[in-house]
Amino acid sequence: MFGTFIAGHPIKTELIAITELIAYQIATELRNISKESPCCQPNIKLNDRQITLLKLLAMGLTDKAIAMEMNLNIGTISYHKTNMYKILEAECSTQAVVKALKFNIISIDQIEL
Repeated sequence: MFGTFIAGHPIKTELIAITELIAYQIATELRNISKESPCCQPNIKLNDRQITLLKLLAMGLTDKAIAMEMNLNIGTISYHKTNMYKILEAECSTQAVVKALKFNIISIDQIEL
């Protein structure tokens, strides 16, 4: 990639070095996160419905679609989401999904796209 041209302009050596350093830093941080022991992670307990709800949220489904999928009414979905947010200390669905992934409550492989 060194010396590559984009739209007729050479990529500066400094930009290439910065890009490689950023990639190295991200990879290093991911390795360190993977090595963290479970004792350092919070002891979060979610019930089966909350975990199913998290997976459906991670798929990008709306509350209405989740209610239909889980054969529940929207009020019940809201109830489970509120309790799940409290347990995960999350303020929104995205934050809840990210925390669930981070704490290995759900995995990327469990999320169907």
